[in-house]
Amino acid sequence: MLETELTKFFSENLQRLMSDRGYTQRELGDKIGVSRTAINNWCLGYSMPRMGKIDKLCGILGVDRSALIGNSCAGINETLTKDERDIIDKYRQLKRKDKAVIQGMVDILFTKGELK
Repeated sequence: MLETELTKFFSENLQRLMSDRGYTQRELGDKIGVSRTAINNWCLGYSMPRMGKIDKLCGILGVDRSALIGNSCAGINETLTKDERDIIDKYRQLKRKDKAVIQGMVDILFTKGELK
């Protein structure tokens, strides 16, 4: 759920900033070295760029990270334990198929918990 909210927050802010600064998807893609389709997917909330591309976007759009991704996560790190942050960091480094395996395992654990 958090990832979905972050993606929505990012896509809405990206669209607004592009409009405010007069960039088309193609123009912005050319400036940061990605296709118009990639920009379109980000604008529609289908995917998010990696942090390096977010930093490039910030430089081109003249904003800091919080303008694109900040407020939706404000305060979350303060509520996580170190172990929880470590797990999240490791999860983010996994490939998509490996994330699906982890999500399946978590679903199984919750299903077993509901049966007790």
